[in-house]
Amino acid sequence: MISDPLEADAGQHIREALADTKACGRLLLTGDPTMRRLSHHQVAVDSDTAGPPATPVVLVEPVVDRVMPLDQGRYSLTMAIPMKLGLTPFRPYRKPETAANWVIRDGTPWELLDPTGAVVARFSCQPNPQWRAAAIEQRQVVLLYGCRLGVRPPDGVPGERYHIGVRDGELHASLASGAVLAGSVAYTDLRPGAKASPERAKGGIRRLRLRTE
Repeated sequence: MISDPLEADAGQHIREALADTKACGRLLLTGDPTMRRLSHHQVAVDSDTAGPPATPVVLVEPVVDRVMPLDQGRYSLTMAIPMKLGLTPFRPYRKPETAANWVIRDGTPWELLDPTGAVVARFSCQPNPQWRAAAIEQRQVVLLYGCRLGVRPPDGVPGERYHIGVRDGELHASLASGAVLAGSVAYTDLRPGAKASPERAKGGIRRLRLRTE
């Protein structure tokens, strides 16, 4: 969904963009840190097989793309503000770099925080145990932030037509076109009773391998 760029002046557009934190989220695991084989269809299983652990990925898709009119067209504040604060355009297909002081908070709801501590996005999702175990072990997750990541069906598209193939096609088209911001961000578990200490959480977490079918 795109906001109406003619409804307000520039200052109001910016204030509304900063205040709008409504988003949809999805958590994925991938065995490829470059995201080349990232898919919405996943079968993650515990494994003691030697090798690198699976990479936990969080997709954050704003519900509304807040745009502001400029002389030469529209300017997406939804994408421009996070980019000015340290997220960088995804580069096909390279492992995203660290986004300093950005944080994903695991709680109810989940939250994405920028380096100033402001909430950029709030969303609900249900992580599987493998995703959460990988995030706790690594203390970082890969963030992909954009308006078309295969998370939320476009307006007018019934859910049954928004199947895995369509979701993956949308996700990888956005990754290839530069319409996605990315970064490796810190992970914090705020669930009641969660063991926040990495040292205490480290033992007993098994490495994961990912099988995509």
